[in-house]
Amino acid sequence: MSIWDVVGQFWGFSAIADRGGVTPDFGEFLDKRFPELNLARTDLVGGSFGGRLNHAEKLQHFPVVFVHGNGDRALPYGMPYMTGWATTKQYFESQGYKSHELYATTWGDGAITSVPFETHSKKNVMQVRKHLEAVLEYTGAKKINIVSHSMGVTLARLAILGGDMVDSNGNHYDIGAPLTSKVNVFVGISGPNAGLASGAALPFVPTTDMNTGLCPGYLPGDLFGRSKVLSRLAETEHFEGKHVYSIRGMFDEVNSPFINGTVFGADTAKIPGQDGEIAYDVPGYSHVMLKDLGAEDTFKFISQNEPKSPAKA
Repeated sequence: MSIWDVVGQFWGFSAIADRGGVTPDFGEFLDKRFPELNLARTDLVGGSFGGRLNHAEKLQHFPVVFVHGNGDRALPYGMPYMTGWATTKQYFESQGYKSHELYATTWGDGAITSVPFETHSKKNVMQVRKHLEAVLEYTGAKKINIVSHSMGVTLARLAILGGDMVDSNGNHYDIGAPLTSKVNVFVGISGPNAGLASGAALPFVPTTDMNTGLCPGYLPGDLFGRSKVLSRLAETEHFEGKHVYSIRGMFDEVNSPFINGTVFGADTAKIPGQDGEIAYDVPGYSHVMLKDLGAEDTFKFISQNEPKSPAKA
């Protein structure tokens, strides 16, 4: 148990309602199908959620899979602002979604102290990828919706894109076939799709390095120094799903502080080829807070593209 889990227990986040966790039914499925990955993240407070309460439950919506950002978890674990998807999950539940239609796992260490060291490593990419595959298989859904935040946006995009990728150690690995046809709506909130502005100044910090990090490059148009991850994601557009949206704030203290959400002139939270966006020019809608404040917007993007009968779509 990490120090942050101890803090979470002290602050009361270890209560069952806050701790979350997958249902026994989904947990049993994960143990059988993906035993080596611990997708249930039973080692962490707020490590996961989702699953059927009983086998009789039927899907009324395409399942929604949430992918958190760097230093966060599926649900709160005691650190201020690291609220996981609690607010958005509660909003979807208020609109009729059930536990077997809402899913999340924690990728990475799930600790605020690990933020500078987390990258788009094989471990993190495949944690996200296998969780998407697990939800598709477990629910039997023809499609899923994906809601992502911050570095979770680029991780989820890589997991969907599939194909050949380079790990942090320089070795190549295969993510798998593209999942584009399996995603109905993709929503990226405060994503660093063009990199982090700080990355140009911190190319030797793992999170912003030129390999699996978020270095944007050193010249307008990314003519030099763009990370391999960002170059891979820039090779094609609109591969994230049938409907692709972004939610972004002009006052983004993480992606691009003081420069209106841009990195070398590019709106980094925009997803190339996206179908639409919501952009907030309000100070309170910051990089971190936008995840929670954008819960209703996220729901609208998904609900407006929800087929009348998901089971038959």
